[in-house]
Amino acid sequence: MRTEIRVIKTQGDLVQDKPLQEFGTKGVFVQEIEQALLRGEIDLAVHSLKDMPAEQPEGLEMAITPRREDPRDVIITFGGQPYRQLADMPAGSVMAAGLNRLGMGDLIARQGLLLEPEQMLPAPAQGILGLETRVGDKRTLELLQPLHHLPSHRQAQAERAFLRCIEGGCHAPMGAFCRLLGDKFEIEGFFQTERQFYRQSLCGKEGQEAAYGQRLAEIIKEMIAHEC
Repeated sequence: MRTEIRVIKTQGDLVQDKPLQEFGTKGVFVQEIEQALLRGEIDLAVHSLKDMPAEQPEGLEMAITPRREDPRDVIITFGGQPYRQLADMPAGSVMAAGLNRLGMGDLIARQGLLLEPEQMLPAPAQGILGLETRVGDKRTLELLQPLHHLPSHRQAQAERAFLRCIEGGCHAPMGAFCRLLGDKFEIEGFFQTERQFYRQSLCGKEGQEAAYGQRLAEIIKEMIAHEC
């Protein structure tokens, strides 16, 4: 079987001098890729799932979820030494993620501080790739099936349900993380308004991930409503 890698530049890739919130639309990192998929120019789109809008275009599906990479955020410093707590970090530190996929994981040990979810919840589905195909493309799905990782899929279902209900985008101050505990799980999420920081969690059983992710977002939205 012959395959070809097609690199597609999106609006988000090409426009580097404009804040995301000024685009006025969601999906600035995926629209051109999804259009190529719908036109049949490609058979598979590989996304960073955290950059994907909560809703997909009609005719496309995200049926395959590969194994999740480390979802934690990391602060990389320029001082050349590792730090063990936020209070010790110098000014001018930068946030970084995805270093393992870039082959730069050793940089974390040398100059980084990993932020545990208890300290900072990551963006929903951070560290998970989304493999997007056309609905009904059975041949492509069969080829991709060995890559499917059920635990990562469960986490993606919970976190993206939270994202969908909370109606957050790339620039919304929010995060969510699903901890798997055997056949149970805990979904934790936060949202920041101009006045208040809200962080809550729920526990459920396998198969309830999407429902509980949505319910958690509803609880936080109810708390925000009482703020007014």
